[in-house]
Amino acid sequence: MRLILRESVGRLADERVERFEAQLAKWKGRHALTTAQWELLDGSDGAGQRDSLDPATQILELTVCDPAMGSGHFLVSLVDHLADRVLEAAAAASLAVNAQPWAAHLAERDNPWQSPVTARIAHIRRSIKQTAKARGWAVTDAQLDDRHIVRRMVLKKSLFGVDKNPMAVELAKTALWLHTFTVGAPLSFLDHHLKRGDSLHGERLGAVQRGLQALGMLFQQGELQRLDVAARGLTQVADLTDIDIAEANLSKQLAAEAATQVAPLHALLDFWRALRWLLPGWPVDAAKRLAKLGDETMRSALLARCRALAAEESFFHWWTAFPTVFKADGSGGFDAVVGNPPWDRIKLQQVEWFAEREPTIAAQPRAADRKRLIAELEKKKAPLWADYAQAMERAEANARVLAKAGDYPLLGGGDVNLYSLFVERAQALVRPDGIVALLTPSGIAADKGAAE
Repeated sequence: MRLILRESVGRLADERVERFEAQLAKWKGRHALTTAQWELLDGSDGAGQRDSLDPATQILELTVCDPAMGSGHFLVSLVDHLADRVLEAAAAASLAVNAQPWAAHLAERDNPWQSPVTARIAHIRRSIKQTAKARGWAVTDAQLDDRHIVRRMVLKKSLFGVDKNPMAVELAKTALWLHTFTVGAPLSFLDHHLKRGDSLHGERLGAVQRGLQALGMLFQQGELQRLDVAARGLTQVADLTDIDIAEANLSKQLAAEAATQVAPLHALLDFWRALRWLLPGWPVDAAKRLAKLGDETMRSALLARCRALAAEESFFHWWTAFPTVFKADGSGGFDAVVGNPPWDRIKLQQVEWFAEREPTIAAQPRAADRKRLIAELEKKKAPLWADYAQAMERAEANARVLAKAGDYPLLGGGDVNLYSLFVERAQALVRPDGIVALLTPSGIAADKGAAE
């Protein structure tokens, strides 16, 4: 885990420190900076924090995602790793700037330059102490050291995670809450960046728009404004550090408003993805079948099936679920995608499935004997047979959609293992200058279906 973080987030942090040092070298012969240059250094320019020169600010602006976060082990380690790099960068930048001739006047005024992140830390500490004093809580400076506070900042701003298992999502939140607990401050709001969903099944809004146009259906371009509104609200959520209950409630309110904005778009994307499951060949070969459903009752039934399937499978539309990371046209992306994706085959594994439900069948060494026992279940119309048939149908539909939807042109063919799809998904989610660092078997480079 440490190796993966060092070779991904660590490299990205190094790049931002090197960029800062390179700029200082260019200013070395100067005796004064312009107002614009000071604003760039202080992170107060109109371009936004992501374009600030300060390396601590730059590192804090990194967006890092675990697309199969499980109970959050990678994210917990990531909080510490990023927090340490932020603090190191802030301290080093302060020393480097104050050693420059053009910053000498600050030292003369007994007001040496410091990273904007350092000032932000001090503000958060004062706010927490003021709240604690007003409520009669005993809070010491040792309990509010810089590392505690920066970890809360990283938690709200930089971390993203997705998992299909709702229990895993709650466990991840709990692990992060426990790890970043700060005396005198409430638990941080995390729902804006930690979400439930199937990372491998999701639609791009642009592709669905084009599909609708090909079918002669309209999409109101004004609907795209919903993403901009949601992005502005979620940017506020990420910048809040939830230093008191009021801020935590504001985070929750802003996130709920953002979710309301994108809900109609997600309903459309859910519908489109569900049709891929229910109508093989959609949209190219199945559009005529949909057009023939002239009866309103039949159309309503199909819509209901689509909604139920989307809820059951938890389709996750990355490019609209995180509007602060991706733009309306689908560009953008995470600075890094990290983690340990599942190493499971998509095809239903008969032995493993029955091992949890009917060990007698799973224990048969010969496939023919397992087949005979399963046939007996079918003959008896046993409930277990119905469950098995449904699981088989679901696994086959899942494999078909993953192979045919066009999301995985490189690694989506044959008897696929999930980890290879996560690799290809991660490559689609990361920025052009970002890094993918996933723990996978060596087969990603050696297996016949993946080597090329």
